[in-house]
Amino acid sequence: MSSSLSAPPCLLGSSIDDGALELVAVLSDRGHTVVYRAVTTRPTTDQRKSYAVKCLLHPPSRYASQRKRLHMEEIALHKLASACRNVVTLHRVIEDEDHAFMVMDYCPDGDLFDQIVHRRYLGQDSLIKSIFLQLLDAETFCRSLGIYHRNLKPENVLCFDDGLRIKLTDFGLATTDPVSQEFRTGSGFHLSPECRGAESRPYSHACHDVWSLGIMLVNLITGRKPWDAAVASDPTFQAYLQDPENFLPNVLPISAEVNKILIAMLDVNWRSRIKLPTLRDAIKDVTSVYSDDVVFEGSMALCSRSDIESPTEEEPTVGHATIDNLSYAMQLPHESPEFRIGSRSGGLSYLRLGSIPPTLITRELSCQMSEDACIASRSQLGRRYVAPASPALGDESSSTTASGMTFKTTISVNSKKSKMNQRIVPPGTAFLR
Repeated sequence: MSSSLSAPPCLLGSSIDDGALELVAVLSDRGHTVVYRAVTTRPTTDQRKSYAVKCLLHPPSRYASQRKRLHMEEIALHKLASACRNVVTLHRVIEDEDHAFMVMDYCPDGDLFDQIVHRRYLGQDSLIKSIFLQLLDAETFCRSLGIYHRNLKPENVLCFDDGLRIKLTDFGLATTDPVSQEFRTGSGFHLSPECRGAESRPYSHACHDVWSLGIMLVNLITGRKPWDAAVASDPTFQAYLQDPENFLPNVLPISAEVNKILIAMLDVNWRSRIKLPTLRDAIKDVTSVYSDDVVFEGSMALCSRSDIESPTEEEPTVGHATIDNLSYAMQLPHESPEFRIGSRSGGLSYLRLGSIPPTLITRELSCQMSEDACIASRSQLGRRYVAPASPALGDESSSTTASGMTFKTTISVNSKKSKMNQRIVPPGTAFLR
């Protein structure tokens, strides 16, 4: 990808950190940020150590100063959060005129999305619980610092030790503001109704993150997404709204225990959504994540074929297609595009349009708006930076030290716009001024 917001391919083979690190491969390219694999050029052993290096661009533009400020916030929040064992460690930051390079742990096992589509957790109840509890630990730690991630999805969770350990990453949208007036910012499949602007009112970041965790729990257990978007125009989500207690078990092979948890996590009224401590206790108490009639096909967990009724002459035909060795159920054309799925309680759930839900999870872009649009939106809203875990309110300073890096943050709460002067000092060298 080549644009003014994308790091040029010629950075491959370049050296940073006074020649100590060489960029040898692109791990991901999301437009305005690129993540490289870097190796040490002066190894202390015979083996060159690898790091993940996230390149944040500072190109000249209308919003250059705002972009750089947001990048500084990402760096500060990620460093504070990386004191948690389930958050990717940010080791140091290197800055030049046009870039800031975040040097982090390298993850050879890929992200949680990769592990899900390669069946790493499918059918393994205890492992699924372990992974999700680790994710809750990371989120709980961030909350203790007053940090809200705002972009929770499998792509932002990295895996270690053959998928047995996970670490949260990508704090590009993270904030310390507990309440938001920003809408449609984040990743589409995991956006809550309130973040999509269902009420067009301020909403809680903490509650929004719980919704995203609920979608991730579905991803982890079934390898599928419950719907494409949490909007009334999405036929699958509309069916869920009509019967939240019974819809998901009709289309997902989940246990009654998990269904009860998901109902609490995916409560469309964010004010009554389950809180993290209660959620963690509920996950720990789960004895089985799957229903008795679960069927595993490819990378997905499906309900038994017996749950899908044979179509009548009045109903459209449901066919199946095999793509990449995975079986998909699909709606064949019909004048009245309606099909029904048998309920375990004896009733019927009616859905209109599309394929038999839910569908296979797919990768998605990090943000529904361009970076410049996001920056403009935040600038208009007067987005503030408030140091997490700071002392009592007032004009004062706080200092946090972790892994040899010191953050000096000065907050002026009496001025109209809070100011942050930040100095990140790895051992012996100051990279940010």
